[in-house]
Amino acid sequence: MRQVRWSSLITGYATAREGHERKARSRRRRRGLGAVGPTRLHLSRGTPISPSSTGRSATSTVSISGYHIAEAGANPISQLAFTLANGFTYVEYYLSRGMDINAFAPNLSFFFSNGMDPEYAVMGRVARRLWAKALKHRYGADERSQMLKYHIQTSGRSLHAQEIDFNDIRTTLQALYAIYDNCNSLHTNAYDEAITTPTEESVRRAMAIQLIINRELGLAKNENPL
Repeated sequence: MRQVRWSSLITGYATAREGHERKARSRRRRRGLGAVGPTRLHLSRGTPISPSSTGRSATSTVSISGYHIAEAGANPISQLAFTLANGFTYVEYYLSRGMDINAFAPNLSFFFSNGMDPEYAVMGRVARRLWAKALKHRYGADERSQMLKYHIQTSGRSLHAQEIDFNDIRTTLQALYAIYDNCNSLHTNAYDEAITTPTEESVRRAMAIQLIINRELGLAKNENPL
């Protein structure tokens, strides 16, 4: 029988334990963003899944999406109304579980589509005002919980299949809407998404829209650009 080298075993055990503890610390520090897929698909596509049974933890950051609702045909006002209604549904659900409003409300965020309609220019500030007033006066939430965070993705259904090169203009204008309305994060669509899966070239152009706005356009550097 081969002799066991205890020093090697102990060293290997210590190394494995250290690696396990390092991964555990990393998991504790990591904060992801989970989109509530079953909810938005239930509303926009009729998928038979209960919106309140998504299995999301209130300690996770949950993104409540209105993008699919808009892509399914909702106008800006309807998209905002349905999406905020979903948000209040989560608030009521977590409260019914006995949770404190200030323990979970800061972990809720929203995901909106925007487009060319004039309402999109103010949708973010309207959403923030409605959310803050409701959480303050109806639920007694603190200031941090009243702050609505939201992500914007430029509109896919606004892109034209004819003369697709002009779609970059539409996306740029929608990106300006979002930035001037103080969105927290932004996704710009590729110009060819109306007809195909985006190519590397079209994705680079979509990214360039944001880079040029953020780094070259002076107006975007103002705290209150409009």
